[in-house]
Amino acid sequence: GAAFAATSGSGAAADPGRLSFVAEGERYLGRVVPFSPGPGLEWTIVLAVAESAYSEKLRSADLRNFVILAFFLAAALLVGWLVVEYVTKPIRMMADGVDILLPGQDIPENVKALASRDNEIGRLSRSFAAMKGRLDDSFGALEASLAEKDVLLKEVHHRVKNNLQIVSSILSIQSGSLDDESAKAAFDECQNRIQAMALVHEEVYRTGSYVELGMSGYLERICETLSWGRDRGACETAIAVSVDDAAALSLDKAIPCGLVVNELVVNALKHAFPGRELGAVSVRFSREGAMWRLSVSDDGVGKAGAVSGEGIGDQLVAGLVAQLNGSIRYASPPGGGTEVMVEFPV
Repeated sequence: GAAFAATSGSGAAADPGRLSFVAEGERYLGRVVPFSPGPGLEWTIVLAVAESAYSEKLRSADLRNFVILAFFLAAALLVGWLVVEYVTKPIRMMADGVDILLPGQDIPENVKALASRDNEIGRLSRSFAAMKGRLDDSFGALEASLAEKDVLLKEVHHRVKNNLQIVSSILSIQSGSLDDESAKAAFDECQNRIQAMALVHEEVYRTGSYVELGMSGYLERICETLSWGRDRGACETAIAVSVDDAAALSLDKAIPCGLVVNELVVNALKHAFPGRELGAVSVRFSREGAMWRLSVSDDGVGKAGAVSGEGIGDQLVAGLVAQLNGSIRYASPPGGGTEVMVEFPV
């Protein structure tokens, strides 16, 4: 037979049944198994298989599995790239374009490029562009409407102010033709009240704010008007106005509040300084918590000489304070004079 050499692999002692040998240049692996078919019979069965009979198939299977794995890996990378290139990237480009888009601004070029595609992303981009056009049209119409309303509101307030000024001028002319001093005083008081209302519309026209009116400038203008309108022979009175810069009231509260200040200051100018050449009136307006606080004080003769409670001005103040859902309180400070405090909710 053919010559061969047998080995025990890692040693016969470790695994006496294992067989490994080379025959005609080819390696064989096998097992040696003792077998006893009957009493007195001791056989040894030797089974050997050429290593190439199964190792080639294993190497072929490994190569086939590697090729399949590489193919699926390449396919997964390709699918991922396609998803990023044709889905994720266009959506991100569109989102970036939408984030920086402003009303009236042209659609970004990258979004326009997406709209030229013949796929779902392209249809989505075209729909977005169409929606953007409709929104721009609506926004433009809304801006035009708001601008028109702004012009109309300014014109309304301007005309109301002019009409009140005309009424005030008519009262002034009529007052000049009267000989009765009490009648003249009544006309002058009416004129002051009309001026206080006209100043609201003038401030609205000047600032362009139709929701709230800054009280600092408004109350200062009222007091300036009252100072200018004083008779030359009357007591020279300094009117100090202190208003929080942030104090602002809605128009339906600003008008009655201004009229209250007008009445209280006029009342102080008329009654607080009899026989005096100099006097001082202080107007303070501020917010304290959920309440607005208005204070008008003077250093005149005090409450007894300043408030009768039966005059038209006093009745008007009470009605205006009630309109503001507020309260009014009169006090005589220790240093003399009168202080009137009005509080009403914000």
